[in-house]
Amino acid sequence: MSDGDDDYPVGYGKPPAEHRFSKGKSGNPRGRPRKARAVKLPTSRLLGSDEPTTTLILEEAYRTVRVREGDRVVDMPVNQAILRAMQQNALKGNRIAQRDFTMLLRSIESDQKQTQLEYFMALVSYKDDADREIARCQKLGIEPPEMIPHPDDIKIDPKRGTAEVHGPFSPEEKKQWDLSIARRDEAAREVKRAARKHRMIRDPKMQSILLDEWVHEQRIFDIINDRLPPRYRTTLANRRYADGASEAGDYAEGKKLRRRRASR
Repeated sequence: MSDGDDDYPVGYGKPPAEHRFSKGKSGNPRGRPRKARAVKLPTSRLLGSDEPTTTLILEEAYRTVRVREGDRVVDMPVNQAILRAMQQNALKGNRIAQRDFTMLLRSIESDQKQTQLEYFMALVSYKDDADREIARCQKLGIEPPEMIPHPDDIKIDPKRGTAEVHGPFSPEEKKQWDLSIARRDEAAREVKRAARKHRMIRDPKMQSILLDEWVHEQRIFDIINDRLPPRYRTTLANRRYADGASEAGDYAEGKKLRRRRASR
């Protein structure tokens, strides 16, 4: 290419004559722009950055000290010891301690309620969105995406304002749940195998061995199955009801009984 006026070649890095820099004239009359200064804001600190004062305060707050309570000497964190002292002064009629303790309690209860409300609203919103997505996929005849937690595992109680997840809450928990359910299903298969062989074999010694395997795998099935929420539970075929074998619900009922005893 050429500019048409002379033999000066025009191309990459070689502009036409009218667009070339003139000798003695700056191509940037305004000069180099100033470099933007970094603005240091409180929020500009990276999470996990070193804050020596905060670290020191937390270490001192949770440092264990010995405190005398009546005839006993107990070990407790510093923050707990201070709270105990405030409580004792309030019980003795100290108005400043009573006021500080009441304000602290109200602040904690308010924060707790706010956190509970945010958790409740987040789960309600998540469940509604997930249910709509599942309905949309079913209408289109496609497989819904895997959802963790699954909306069917979220139990909402509007009267109490509570929301609970009765299932895996994260992919890591989902892996553990899958392993437990797989072991339960394996136990069910082993029970079926042992029961079938026990009916076929006539040798008393082999029958005794198979019976032990039968009862053992049935116990594993019940331990895992009873601890799962109702949506994940299943029934066991070929259940053994004699010779001290476990029954469905034994471990769940035993857990409830232990809780009632502990609360007394």
